[in-house]
Amino acid sequence: MEHDLPRNLGRAVLDLFGTIKEEIWEADITRMVAEVGKGLLEELRGESQESDGFMYKWRDTVGEQWSETCDFKLLEASFQNPTTTLTDKQGEHLLTAPEGTAKLISTSPTITPFPLHTLPLQPAIRFADLFLTRARWRPDEMIPFLKGLYRDGDNKERDKLITKFVRVVKEKEGTWWYPRRTA
Repeated sequence: MEHDLPRNLGRAVLDLFGTIKEEIWEADITRMVAEVGKGLLEELRGESQESDGFMYKWRDTVGEQWSETCDFKLLEASFQNPTTTLTDKQGEHLLTAPEGTAKLISTSPTITPFPLHTLPLQPAIRFADLFLTRARWRPDEMIPFLKGLYRDGDNKERDKLITKFVRVVKEKEGTWWYPRRTA
């Protein structure tokens, strides 16, 4: 025990951000960079920021050696479980493109913290909240925010929820989800 830190506690912390093989710790750079990004996202405290400015701060914080690892997709990934991969998305933020005249002021989308754990567990209320946040969603943008409403990997159950609460509209720019009107 060095510095009054129990060995098993130190090992547990090291396991969060890498693997230990034969008493040698191998860092998981992607996991560490993602955690720094999530920390910076939390610092926004619900306020929006230009994504370029956020990315600059993130890259500056992790340093030149790891700056190329910074990617907004890392903020969607769940690193709670060491077996989780980057394809296991979990919502943490919204990227919003500038609209209309705002393009003259800013060409960078804004990033806003939008943590999944703050959304209601009841499907009807969650969908209502999501559609209050945005009037329409791209499917790939909304799906991470549906996590917890159905068992992981159960796409049939997810699709039932979507059918019940979402109106799918194919437009020129692609497929969009709108709230289903109920009488």
